[in-house]
Amino acid sequence: MRRKLPLPATWLGGIVLAVVALALMGTVGNRQNPLFDHGSEVTLYCETTLGVEPEFPMERFFPKDTEGFENLDYGKFSFDLDGCNLNASGVYQIPVYYDGKRTVCTVELTVLGLPETPGDLNFGQQLYGQLEE
Repeated sequence: MRRKLPLPATWLGGIVLAVVALALMGTVGNRQNPLFDHGSEVTLYCETTLGVEPEFPMERFFPKDTEGFENLDYGKFSFDLDGCNLNASGVYQIPVYYDGKRTVCTVELTVLGLPETPGDLNFGQQLYGQLEE
């Protein structure tokens, strides 16, 4: 006994093809911004010396000639320095925000101790004297 399909085979094939095409357009055509791709984590590395506000070179981290970063506005980046003590040497994890939203990026900021170069020695001695008081 032969079973009859509820839809003609050509219609059924067309519907399956349309579903597959929509699924592909959803995954290929709708690429998510890499800053918010929660399937990955990005660690950026930066250094500063004691007491110096760090500068984060976002142009170097996210060059505009890289796919996905063409339309970035570097002025929309912000950083949460609340857990970072710039007056104590160490390594700190700083979350990165873009346009007020948390990204998958974290800056690993290394706050270096006293300067080692002779030209900066007076600055280091003054800073050390201030820390001992």
